Amino acid sequence: MGQNKALLRLGRQTLIEHVLAVLSPLVSQAGIITNAAEEYAHLGVGCYRDRWPGLGPLGGIGSALEQASNDYSLMLACDMPLVSRELLELLIDRSPGYQVTVPKGADGYLQPLCGLYHRSCLKTIETL
Repeated sequence: MGQNKALLRLGRQTLIEHVLAVLSPLVSQAGIITNAAEEYAHLGVGCYRDRWPGLGPLGGIGSALEQASNDYSLMLACDMPLVSRELLELLIDRSPGYQVTVPKGADGYLQPLCGLYHRSCLKTIETL
């Protein structure tokens, strides 16, 4: 893409601003996994180092679980401008008893970059 997609504008907000606006009211702590914290300093949320840079989304999820203070963490990719609060509330409501709760897209595929993850997933992520 040649540029940081999280900072692309869609209407009045960047993609990451939209995701944080939807996510923040539902969580006790919002944060960003990045190795370029200076790019997000203006957002007023914690930025945490990606423990496995270059490993892709799974490394980011694992890095977030390491930083989490709660048993469950709501994860969202930075480029989900159409994610809704209602979808996130549904994931939370359906999560008890599961290690991972993710939606299924209209294409029938699971969407793991929008999900609720239990900290117990970290051991498997570290192994992988």
